[in-house]
Amino acid sequence: MIPAQLLATYKPSYFVPTVASVSPTAGATTGGAAITITGTNFKGVTAVTIGGTSVSFSVVNSTTITASAPAHAAGAVDVSVTNPAGTGTLTNAFTYYAAPTVTSVAPNVGGTAGGTGITITGTNFTGATSVVVGGTAVAFTLVNSTTITANTPAHAAGAGDVSVTNPGGTGTLTNAFTFYAAPTVTSVSPNSGTAAGGTAITITGTNFTGATSVAIGGTAVAFTLVNSTTITASTPAHATGAVSVTVTNPGGTGTGTNVFTYQPAITPGSQQFDSGSGAFVVPTYQTLTVEVWGGGGCGIANNPPAVAGNSGSASSVSTLGMTANGGVGDTGILAGATYTGQGGTASGGNNANTQGNQGGHGTSQAAPGNGFGAGAPNGGGNVAAPGATASGITGSAPGGGGTGLRINTTIGSGGSSGGYCKSVYTAGVTPGAPGVGASLSYAVGAGGPASGGTQKNGAGANGRVKFTWS
Repeated sequence: MIPAQLLATYKPSYFVPTVASVSPTAGATTGGAAITITGTNFKGVTAVTIGGTSVSFSVVNSTTITASAPAHAAGAVDVSVTNPAGTGTLTNAFTYYAAPTVTSVAPNVGGTAGGTGITITGTNFTGATSVVVGGTAVAFTLVNSTTITANTPAHAAGAGDVSVTNPGGTGTLTNAFTFYAAPTVTSVSPNSGTAAGGTAITITGTNFTGATSVAIGGTAVAFTLVNSTTITASTPAHATGAVSVTVTNPGGTGTGTNVFTYQPAITPGSQQFDSGSGAFVVPTYQTLTVEVWGGGGCGIANNPPAVAGNSGSASSVSTLGMTANGGVGDTGILAGATYTGQGGTASGGNNANTQGNQGGHGTSQAAPGNGFGAGAPNGGGNVAAPGATASGITGSAPGGGGTGLRINTTIGSGGSSGGYCKSVYTAGVTPGAPGVGASLSYAVGAGGPASGGTQKNGAGANGRVKFTWS
């Protein structure tokens, strides 16, 4: 047995602790990180301090202590363990980090294919362990505590968040970077215009959202973004020939190859044919108007007996399928009645009229009438001069019906006017529009000829074919 006097003076032996490591070695300035301290001689531990602040602890065994880091300013701090034999300290054993903030990303747009080099700006980037763009972790370079550089990953079109994480936490900027799909250009309407420029066009395609530039034939132009598939613009001046149209957004550039053709400058003009047949060569145009009148019919002659008028013949632009039929000669009987001829029919092209206007008519002298049918573009018959006898008067051009002779108190009726049709073509817009240099075959119908011997009815006027361009 140990003598009582020895037990009264016995003291346990202690050795000065040593702190070899701390895990983890970093945490947030807000504190709360659970840490494990490893070392030796942790017997009889009376205190643990982290960054100068005493903390609660648990001695697991003589080499292990667990504790929770207190709040502390950013920076490295010492960790100390104390027992009756002394204190062991590991210098700069634990580092406090402030949580990052992300304030901006430049550029903030790019393509869905990824690969855009970006600069992330913010605070407290020191110790950054990860950078996430649009939900995908990316490689990065820590330039300094406020700057990180990286490349965007591939991503679907739309806005994505950018986050930076360090031991102090994660900073996120919502919708910091927007991914754009590259545009495509599928068509341009109209697809041609003059070399002088100024043609208003509509560009159709996909992914036009965010468009930053539009170029026509290599020249950047002002534009209006109507929606994600439509842009409007005006062509610049350019040499003649086919050119490409491009639309650029942050996702890339879409090109429509040779989708617009510059034509030589337009000299407005017109040419009309009042007889015969031939071919019209189409000049450079933006708008081409083709008008066709059939020949007019003639009125009635009273030889006596009454002689019916002759019909006019049709006019046509056969290349375009346009026909304006001649007016019908008047077949009324001269007995003081009123006569009215029927206009010829028309067809083909973009018809403005499907039938000619009515020809002139006659009435008794006791109720004076006139020899005029409806007005332009067909014209009508004319009134014969006063007198006991007189020849009829030729119809007014183009396609006017003739007027019957006048005997005593009777005015012969006018023949009917020829048909009329009209087509308007816009280059590059109207389906089937004739091309520049095309040859358009035409034939002008003759008016119905006069008959009736010395007391003739009025001949119908010839038809007309007229081309107008601008």
